[in-house]
Amino acid sequence: MDIFEYLVAEHKDIEEKLIELTDNYTVWSREKVFDRVKVVCDAIMGHLKKQQTILLHNLTKTEDLIPLMQECQVDRAKVEEEIGQLVMVHVDEPGYEEYLSNLLRVIEEHITFSKKFYANLKAKANPAEIKQIDSQLKDMVLHNSEYNAIQTGA
Repeated sequence: MDIFEYLVAEHKDIEEKLIELTDNYTVWSREKVFDRVKVVCDAIMGHLKKQQTILLHNLTKTEDLIPLMQECQVDRAKVEEEIGQLVMVHVDEPGYEEYLSNLLRVIEEHITFSKKFYANLKAKANPAEIKQIDSQLKDMVLHNSEYNAIQTGA
């Protein structure tokens, strides 16, 4: 299982959910909007956590990777800040839809950044470390009973 493909698939899922949310903001009930915002924000934060713990923490910080990692932290901070802004506003407040649109824009920027970031990581990171990360991801997804229990709601 390729870590980069996995994270890109998560990007696509998050972006689709966020687009659906922004497109239906005026149609859905406030309760449904609130529930979907929670799902999307949880998905984004989970994505960032996986990116950090599965990928970034398992790469040796070489001279080539340190500047990339710093750029990544700046990008991640923008996403986290935008989520922080959104959750501070009540779903019924004027301007809430603008906060959702801003989050979508920041996520789209994160996705664009990540494409370049992942290409640079692939080119500059130790191939053996990437292979080990891929193996750990596969084990986590396919063989970790705790992960499987989460997926099945057990």
